[in-house]
Amino acid sequence: MKKLFWFLLPLLIPFEIFGQIQIDQVGDNWKPQVEAALSLIKTTDTNTFRFVNKHCKKISFWNGEFSTVEGNSTVTIAKGDMQLASIENIACIIVHESKHLEIIQLGLEFPLQHEECICYLWEMDFIEKMKGEPEWIKENCLNMLLKLECIENENEYL
Repeated sequence: MKKLFWFLLPLLIPFEIFGQIQIDQVGDNWKPQVEAALSLIKTTDTNTFRFVNKHCKKISFWNGEFSTVEGNSTVTIAKGDMQLASIENIACIIVHESKHLEIIQLGLEFPLQHEECICYLWEMDFIEKMKGEPEWIKENCLNMLLKLECIENENEYL
């Protein structure tokens, strides 16, 4: 019985850590990168992790240019984002796209620019809680906030 317990224990750990989020098994080392990103979200901010876990039930991948959502519960990460091999960037994508999922699940409808502002502001809040994130991640989010006219100037975030 002890041998069976020790055999099954490692199989059960990922389910406990990531709740019910299913991660597609594709690409070279992509699933472990997503698992590491989910761990980063959890250790950075447990409230954000609970939010992601509530709204995202599956993480998938595609060859498109941008990461996006599919249906009302799937985050779909672009191949190019995965190839960057940045756990911090993957975590930000999951946080950002989970906000889109919440909007869909609540049945809210906003103009695309307004919805993107909501999601990028949510992502920026998470980035500011991360420790040691690559500077380019914050710069990218800030640039999108400026481009979408969500904020008037970058001094609001510096």
